[in-house]
Amino acid sequence: MSLNYGEQEIDFDKLEKALVQCCGDCDLNGTDGCEGSKCLVGFAKKVIKFAKTNGALSISGGATLIPSSDFKMYEMDPVAYALAQTCQQCKQCRENHTDDCIVALSRKAIENTLLKENIAYPGSVLMYLMKVGKQNPELAQRIKASL
Repeated sequence: MSLNYGEQEIDFDKLEKALVQCCGDCDLNGTDGCEGSKCLVGFAKKVIKFAKTNGALSISGGATLIPSSDFKMYEMDPVAYALAQTCQQCKQCRENHTDDCIVALSRKAIENTLLKENIAYPGSVLMYLMKVGKQNPELAQRIKASL
């Protein structure tokens, strides 16, 4: 499913499929121990499901809901691919960027799986990759390769 954002569409199915890959390496995936929205990836999946169900493109105050107690180890390749998908869905909003956007919330939650600090999204994919590269050059290269 996709939603229109101005003249462009956001393909939430692509984002969702990328997140499912992140879950694939988790030992808790498919078990009773799966924490759902308490997990960073689970939160991102829940945000996307909310968007698809409600036709919403943002969640007011959503950035404050991102889980902060998920300390699982995540594989870099699926995370890089998921971040690349958020970049592909980003609409290069520049100064009109909002942290409450569904894509931004998903990106920020996924970032938290491997980065020590959130990236203040500059509204440009190229500038974003440069900022990721300052924290984790290997992750930035893998995101770029997945774009």
